[in-house]
Amino acid sequence: RYEIMITASFALTQMITVNRRVSLSGTGTAVVLSGSPTVRTGLVLGASASDSEVKNIAFAKFADTAIRLTNNTGTSITGVANRDCGIGLTVNGTSARTIVRSNTFNRNGTGIRLNSATGVIVGGGAAGQGNTIANSRQQCIFAQGFCTNSRVVKNSFPGTRTPFNVKLSRNLTIVR
Repeated sequence: RYEIMITASFALTQMITVNRRVSLSGTGTAVVLSGSPTVRTGLVLGASASDSEVKNIAFAKFADTAIRLTNNTGTSITGVANRDCGIGLTVNGTSARTIVRSNTFNRNGTGIRLNSATGVIVGGGAAGQGNTIANSRQQCIFAQGFCTNSRVVKNSFPGTRTPFNVKLSRNLTIVR
């Protein structure tokens, strides 16, 4: 596994695309990776980057998506702060054993988007495992397609009128 430790904030000059297992972490959520008019997506983890971890870092000002997982399994996203993006996190396709816990998504268009995401867990039943998805301009969680074995468990949605937009999804379990 590659280990990347970010110790200072900076604006990305290009999207980060990872094609191997990686541990990407910051020294805390005060360390911010920022987008720009030319960098609309922050971090992309594809299938070959399965079993990765992203932790203790912040993403801000990505017009499209701050973090995108596509057919990526077994990845853990914890302790991440995300703000002022089009979408905080997008999960596409097979995502078995992927866990999204203890994160803060604030002032995004959509906090988390699930596109036929199968097997992902967003939040958790134990204290501190839920995500805080606040002040979303559209909805906190958007889901579409078959989200078989995916669960959204005990997250909080302060300052948002529409916590869920899941009309276009099937087989998604929501525990409030």
